[in-house]
Amino acid sequence: TNKSYNWNVGGAYTVGPARISLGYEQTKDKLLLEGAKWDTWLLGLNYKIGACAINASYGQRKITFSYPHDYTDKKLAIGYSHNLSKRTSIYLEASQTRYDETVGILMDYLGDLGSANGIAGANGNRINAIAIGMTHKF
Repeated sequence: TNKSYNWNVGGAYTVGPARISLGYEQTKDKLLLEGAKWDTWLLGLNYKIGACAINASYGQRKITFSYPHDYTDKKLAIGYSHNLSKRTSIYLEASQTRYDETVGILMDYLGDLGSANGIAGANGNRINAIAIGMTHKF
Protein backbone atom coordinates (compact mmCIF):
# COMPACT_ATOMS: atom_id res chain seq x y z
CA THR A 1 0.00 0.00 0.00
CA ASN A 2 1.00 3.60 -0.45
CA LYS A 3 1.47 4.99 3.07
CA SER A 4 2.69 8.39 1.97
CA TYR A 5 1.73 11.32 4.18
CA ASN A 6 2.23 15.02 4.72
CA TRP A 7 1.56 17.13 7.81
CA ASN A 8 2.51 20.63 8.89
CA VAL A 9 2.14 23.06 11.74
CA GLY A 10 2.85 26.76 11.98
CA GLY A 11 2.19 29.87 13.93
CA ALA A 12 2.86 33.58 14.08
CA TYR A 13 3.15 36.23 16.76
CA THR A 14 2.81 39.97 16.26
CA VAL A 15 4.73 42.46 18.40
CA GLY A 16 4.08 46.06 17.37
CA PRO A 17 4.96 46.40 13.68
CA ALA A 18 6.83 43.06 13.60
CA ARG A 19 5.33 39.66 12.87
CA ILE A 20 7.42 36.55 13.53
CA SER A 21 6.34 33.24 12.04
CA LEU A 22 7.60 29.68 12.33
CA GLY A 23 6.50 26.59 10.45
CA TYR A 24 7.40 22.91 10.23
CA GLU A 25 6.37 20.28 7.69
CA GLN A 26 7.10 16.60 7.27
CA THR A 27 6.47 14.60 4.09
CA LYS A 28 7.02 10.88 3.64
CA ASP A 29 6.82 9.41 0.14
CA LYS A 30 6.48 5.67 -0.38
CA LEU A 31 5.27 5.87 -3.98
CA LEU A 32 7.81 7.69 -6.20
CA LEU A 33 10.92 7.62 -4.00
CA GLU A 34 10.34 4.73 -1.66
CA GLY A 35 11.21 5.63 1.91
CA ALA A 36 12.04 9.28 1.15
CA LYS A 37 11.30 11.77 3.93
CA TRP A 38 11.46 15.56 3.92
CA ASP A 39 11.64 17.57 7.13
CA THR A 40 11.22 21.27 6.42
CA TRP A 41 11.13 24.29 8.71
CA LEU A 42 10.81 28.00 8.00
CA LEU A 43 11.38 31.11 10.11
CA GLY A 44 9.94 34.38 8.82
CA LEU A 45 9.89 38.03 9.79
CA ASN A 46 7.64 40.78 8.47
CA TYR A 47 8.20 44.37 9.60
CA LYS A 48 5.66 47.04 8.60
CA ILE A 49 6.66 50.65 8.04
CA GLY A 50 3.63 52.66 6.95
CA ALA A 51 2.41 51.34 3.58
CA CYS A 52 5.59 49.26 3.19
CA ALA A 53 6.86 46.00 4.65
CA ILE A 54 10.26 44.36 4.81
CA ASN A 55 10.15 40.56 4.72
CA ALA A 56 12.86 38.05 5.49
CA SER A 57 12.85 34.27 5.79
CA TYR A 58 15.20 31.38 6.33
CA GLY A 59 14.34 27.75 5.86
CA GLN A 60 15.92 24.32 5.75
CA ARG A 61 14.84 21.04 4.24
CA LYS A 62 16.43 17.77 5.31
CA ILE A 63 16.00 14.93 2.82
CA THR A 64 16.42 11.40 4.13
CA PHE A 65 16.29 8.25 2.04
CA SER A 66 18.34 5.22 1.10
CA TYR A 67 21.48 7.04 -0.08
CA PRO A 68 24.77 7.16 1.82
CA HIS A 69 23.78 10.16 3.94
CA ASP A 70 21.10 12.83 4.52
CA TYR A 71 20.96 16.03 2.48
CA THR A 72 20.14 19.51 3.79
CA ASP A 73 19.03 22.40 1.58
CA LYS A 74 18.96 25.99 2.87
CA LYS A 75 17.07 29.02 1.56
CA LEU A 76 17.46 32.66 2.53
CA ALA A 77 15.09 35.31 1.18
CA ILE A 78 14.56 39.02 1.68
CA GLY A 79 11.80 41.10 0.19
CA TYR A 80 9.96 44.39 0.10
CA SER A 81 6.28 45.07 -0.46
CA HIS A 82 4.37 48.30 -0.88
CA ASN A 83 0.61 48.75 -0.60
CA LEU A 84 -0.80 50.76 -3.49
CA SER A 85 -4.32 50.59 -2.05
CA LYS A 86 -6.29 48.60 0.51
CA ARG A 87 -6.41 45.56 -1.83
CA THR A 88 -3.42 45.97 -4.18
CA SER A 89 0.30 45.74 -3.48
CA ILE A 90 3.54 45.30 -5.38
CA TYR A 91 6.51 43.25 -4.20
CA LEU A 92 10.16 42.47 -4.88
CA GLU A 93 11.98 39.46 -3.44
CA ALA A 94 15.50 38.08 -3.79
CA SER A 95 16.47 34.61 -2.61
CA GLN A 96 19.24 32.07 -2.70
CA THR A 97 18.82 28.34 -2.25
CA ARG A 98 21.93 26.29 -1.44
CA TYR A 99 21.59 22.62 -2.18
CA ASP A 100 23.62 19.90 -0.48
CA GLU A 101 24.94 18.15 -3.60
CA THR A 102 22.39 17.75 -6.41
CA VAL A 103 19.77 15.63 -4.65
CA GLY A 104 17.60 18.61 -3.62
CA ILE A 105 17.72 20.11 -7.11
CA LEU A 106 16.66 16.79 -8.60
CA MET A 107 13.80 16.61 -6.07
CA ASP A 108 12.62 20.15 -6.89
CA TYR A 109 12.88 19.64 -10.66
CA LEU A 110 11.73 16.01 -10.80
CA GLY A 111 9.67 16.62 -13.93
CA ASP A 112 12.60 18.19 -15.81
CA LEU A 113 15.82 16.30 -15.05
CA GLY A 114 17.67 17.95 -17.95
CA SER A 115 17.15 21.40 -16.46
CA ALA A 116 18.00 20.11 -12.98
CA ASN A 117 21.36 18.75 -14.14
CA GLY A 118 22.10 21.98 -16.03
CA ILE A 119 21.26 24.12 -13.00
CA ALA A 120 23.37 21.96 -10.71
CA GLY A 121 26.38 22.01 -13.00
CA ALA A 122 26.27 25.70 -13.90
CA ASN A 123 25.67 27.20 -10.47
CA GLY A 124 27.58 25.03 -8.02
CA ASN A 125 24.36 23.73 -6.41
CA ARG A 126 22.99 27.23 -5.79
CA ILE A 127 19.95 28.87 -7.28
CA ASN A 128 19.49 32.64 -7.08
CA ALA A 129 16.05 34.04 -7.81
CA ILE A 130 14.34 37.40 -8.06
CA ALA A 131 10.57 37.77 -7.97
CA ILE A 132 8.72 40.94 -8.93
CA GLY A 133 4.97 41.08 -8.89
CA MET A 134 1.65 42.53 -7.93
CA THR A 135 -1.12 41.08 -5.77
CA HIS A 136 -4.76 42.06 -5.75
CA LYS A 137 -7.27 40.76 -3.20
CA PHE A 138 -10.81 40.23 -4.46
